[in-house]
Amino acid sequence: MAGSAPSRTAESYVTRVPDPTDKRARLVRGAQKAWAPKEVADAVVAEVEREWEEHLGKRRMKHLREALTLLREITDPWA
Repeated sequence: MAGSAPSRTAESYVTRVPDPTDKRARLVRGAQKAWAPKEVADAVVAEVEREWEEHLGKRRMKHLREALTLLREITDPWA
């Protein structure tokens, strides 16, 4: 989901709730409205992964996953 938490909250895709471990903080959680699009996206990802594995084979697909995981170190600041 792109966009800031406040704008997504206004659109009802996320909810903000108190953090039970830190009274100063709030947790941002996916709201029920976000579940259906996430399920569709998850199904599409699973289908693409099946197609890639059919084409590459299990061993190469495993290597691809390992390489992509390593790339997260330089592309994902929250990894």
